[in-house]
Amino acid sequence: MVIFYDRVVAWTPLPSAQLLGHVIAHEVGHMLLGTLSHAPSGLMEPHWSKVALRELEVRPLAFTPGDAAMIAGRLEQQARVCAGKSLLARADAAPGDR
Repeated sequence: MVIFYDRVVAWTPLPSAQLLGHVIAHEVGHMLLGTLSHAPSGLMEPHWSKVALRELEVRPLAFTPGDAAMIAGRLEQQARVCAGKSLLARADAAPGDR
């Protein structure tokens, strides 16, 4: 993941920690969702309005309920996969290694 700070600065003359945090969260959202697609509103919206940029200083943008559910499902699936691999590794271990 790469964040181009000059692009963040181009959005507003005085970029803030909140804005940069939202940009980072948006990009992490793409990784958690496993997609490059965007939502019609919220944190995963492709372009935040000037009003949204002002408001995020006091009220954070959030994932839509659908995006949040998709992320939760993907994390649960990954946890099951990791747990399964852990069980397989223990089953493959020599009796003295357990």
